[in-house]
Amino acid sequence: MLEPIKHIKAAAADGANDSDKNFEYSDNRRTLPLIPVHINATGGSLHRKLRVEEQLGGKKARKKRNVIPPKEIRKKNQEKWKSEIGCHMRPIIFKNKRNVCVSIVPVL
Repeated sequence: MLEPIKHIKAAAADGANDSDKNFEYSDNRRTLPLIPVHINATGGSLHRKLRVEEQLGGKKARKKRNVIPPKEIRKKNQEKWKSEIGCHMRPIIFKNKRNVCVSIVPVL
């Protein structure tokens, strides 16, 4: 039986896990979610909106509407975010003493 990991700094997943619940769960556990949002993402819960703004560069306007940059800029912003966090890095997989496969992704 594996022991639960208590202190996780970051959780990596692919874009299929881009949902309000996953971002909320990560924020409540004080874990950095390394989940790329969809290019056309605009809203959702507060937790997801923060990640959309962080990755795609959308800023809140004074009237509480999102100012959405053009698609080309959103793609560039997301590629920059992915390279900064190491999203394209391959995990290092090895077996520990109990023959349990462990995957480690180097976080910059």
